[in-house]
Amino acid sequence: MFLGDLVDRGDDQLEVVLRILDLAAKRPGKVALLAGNHDVALDFEEASAEAPMTTRVHPGEFPEWFNQQQRNDPRLRDFGSALVKFFQDLPRAVALPNGVYAAHGGFPHSDLWPRLGTVDDLEDAACLDDCTWNRLADAPRKQPNRYASGCSFGVQDFFGFSDRLERLTGRRVERMVRGHDHVTGKAARWQCDGKRWGYRALTINTLCTNAHESAYLGPRHRQPAVARMTQSGEMEIVVVEIPAFLVDELYPLPPPSPIGGTGLP
Repeated sequence: MFLGDLVDRGDDQLEVVLRILDLAAKRPGKVALLAGNHDVALDFEEASAEAPMTTRVHPGEFPEWFNQQQRNDPRLRDFGSALVKFFQDLPRAVALPNGVYAAHGGFPHSDLWPRLGTVDDLEDAACLDDCTWNRLADAPRKQPNRYASGCSFGVQDFFGFSDRLERLTGRRVERMVRGHDHVTGKAARWQCDGKRWGYRALTINTLCTNAHESAYLGPRHRQPAVARMTQSGEMEIVVVEIPAFLVDELYPLPPPSPIGGTGLP
């Protein structure tokens, strides 16, 4: 299962999209993909063939790359339109039989719960946006903030949603695995929140490339992580240790600027 955000940041975004589509085609019924906020944020300004691709997030590197390529090859417009529709049609969350809830961001926040009378109500646009855009907070509860692109939620919000999901579907969730929030300050791209959450929330980051170290994006040499279920039903983290020399070889740093200069000609 992939937790979304296939685009933005990095040099090989199109290759990532095509690789996962290829995996899904070759392994029907074995590959699941949930939409991320960077995926569903893609759109076109208008229906004309010359209209550029746009995005609701920043940074939005993929539309910049796509619009440049589209000027050279108008046939890419059909691919871009199909990709936008594909992302919009993706599921936003899944509740697994073992009690694990998976989404890119979160779940419908507490102000939406009165609307949840049937399972179909989970398809409401606001509910879908919360699954894709919401962020985890180290707090018991958080008030929904509808003036921002995403709300923050706490552990009691998660259990409240679980109660309502159980009423609708007969299925209760006790833990969640997600992406969206950036795990900073460590090379391994995962974090399991335990202080308030009791290790019920696992966040796994995407592995994007970055030419320079940044407190926001994390260290240059990173270790992607995947989660898998053990026979006992627990989530086990597997960290893939990529040699630093391989990262430097494939994504070399730009040459340093002259001392005292700007690096510009």
